[in-house]
Amino acid sequence: GPDAHARLAAAMAELPCPFVLVIKATPAVEATYSDPRWSRRRVEETYQWTIKERNDRRVTHLVITGSGSPR
Repeated sequence: GPDAHARLAAAMAELPCPFVLVIKATPAVEATYSDPRWSRRRVEETYQWTIKERNDRRVTHLVITGSGSPR
């Protein structure tokens, strides 16, 4: 949920190492992971199948990368 994403974003901001996060792009996700120190890129994907057809096969992912927090 939103609280877990806020905690993850805060933890990512403190990482001492480079990181990559790939997550489904939604307005809430884009707002939560908006740290200007991070690089964000949108990637469109169409999956060939879904488990029990529960999800839309077309999706936009947000790829977030960071170089880590200097210590």
